[in-house]
Amino acid sequence: MRLSGVEITSSQGLDIAQLPDAQLQFIGRDPVRPNLQAPTVSTSDGAVQLRLVAEADVRYIIEASSDLRNWTPIGDLESPDGVLSFTDPASAGSGQRFYRLRQP
Repeated sequence: MRLSGVEITSSQGLDIAQLPDAQLQFIGRDPVRPNLQAPTVSTSDGAVQLRLVAEADVRYIIEASSDLRNWTPIGDLESPDGVLSFTDPASAGSGQRFYRLRQP
């Protein structure tokens, strides 16, 4: 994209300044949705262990909820190969619990 003939004014609108022509480049990427694999429950302490496959070198927040309305961040995950592992010690004996993964 090329910008040309751009004018700006001060907050009072009294002075007009001409900006020089400029090139603008935007570099984006298509987001890769995380692939949540079926969780496994450890037999030693009853905690839910999650293994997630997501985009490599991208930071994710994992959140938990008991009612799908109120979400609490419970972890911060990032991996060079995109394979994320998380154990939720608070899940042992907590009854119904839901998880979601999102980018901050």
